[in-house]
Amino acid sequence: MFTNTAVKYADSKISDDTNITVDAKISVTAYAFKKNILSPITDITFTDMSEEELSAQPSMVLYIVKPGDSLLKIAKKYNSRISDITTVNKIDPNTLTPGTKLLIIKPTL
Repeated sequence: MFTNTAVKYADSKISDDTNITVDAKISVTAYAFKKNILSPITDITFTDMSEEELSAQPSMVLYIVKPGDSLLKIAKKYNSRISDITTVNKIDPNTLTPGTKLLIIKPTL
């Protein structure tokens, strides 16, 4: 919990030997947070798809590079361009390694 307290205004008056009057405006803001633990994705399964199935898929895909993959092969699979893949992922096209995670943006038709 987080609180923020501030005195906006304060004034005091001594009315006699036994009485003191204090006027104050105090602002209190409280925030309560609930801790929520999310589990990360630990397993991804890949399956081959026909062109029809692929075109029905979302326009963004997370792809994990496998041994033997090339940017050309990946771009063809997702009907994308090598330049789009390298730009979005900020990678050098000559340093593609297995296990690299790529965000593939499919062009709109």
